[in-house]
Amino acid sequence: MPATGAWAGDVFANLVSSFDASADVTAQHQTLLNIIGHSYKLRKQADYCQYGAQLADNYLAVYAKYQQQNKVAADEKGPGFMQLSTMLNDTKQFDKAIMLCEQALQYQLSDGTVTGFEGRIKRIEKAKSKAAG
Repeated sequence: MPATGAWAGDVFANLVSSFDASADVTAQHQTLLNIIGHSYKLRKQADYCQYGAQLADNYLAVYAKYQQQNKVAADEKGPGFMQLSTMLNDTKQFDKAIMLCEQALQYQLSDGTVTGFEGRIKRIEKAKSKAAG
């Protein structure tokens, strides 16, 4: 896990330090979801948003193992994918945000919205072209 800085509150720092790479994949997945969720809630603070966004690769690796070991139902919600794609979008990492949404679609996950991850991709593409000016 990336180190947190002085900006991180005690609750967040404890969450991050509770991640155990040697734990079983279900525990790793849940801890990562907790860290991502906390970052997402505080994403208006740039440090939390940046930290959360940089967890995308870790999350993809853990989720790949998690879904192999657990039956993940089609249309199950993918909060990790949803929250990470938002933080990646907010940090202007548009291509990575789109890739994350495409990965969620491959896993047949839902983001809980009417338009799903497909609509999320369109919104990210719109933000990307707007940022390009």
